[in-house]
Amino acid sequence: MIDWIIAQQGMLSVTLALLIFTEHFLTQKLDASLTYKLWILVPVCLLLNNIPMSIVAIPSNDFSRYVVGITPTLTTRDAAPLFITWGIGVCVITAYILVHHLTTWASIGKRRAVHTNAYYSSKATTPMLFGFIAPN
Repeated sequence: MIDWIIAQQGMLSVTLALLIFTEHFLTQKLDASLTYKLWILVPVCLLLNNIPMSIVAIPSNDFSRYVVGITPTLTTRDAAPLFITWGIGVCVITAYILVHHLTTWASIGKRRAVHTNAYYSSKATTPMLFGFIAPN
């Protein structure tokens, strides 16, 4: 299970970094709806990364022989440093999201546009939904 999570992290990190880069730097050049539609790449990449090996063609000369020992030795790696690194990353990302959410919430103007349910913020450059339980 740990190996599967680690295998997903590399591909998912690259995909998310590209999406965040695209949203941050190319929103002015791309349409906002295309920017939102690009997020479909996350589940698509996860699906493609988890295609069963029975479907993927493997050349027959890759497995030439197996070596089986009478007393197999099982070596395990200590996973504590990986968990600590992962936990620190989760804490940093959670803190960043929380600070970003609170600063955006504080910058939302309480005046509404006429005949719409829209708020204005000096921090938002594009239209967005805001809120966890009932986004407005």
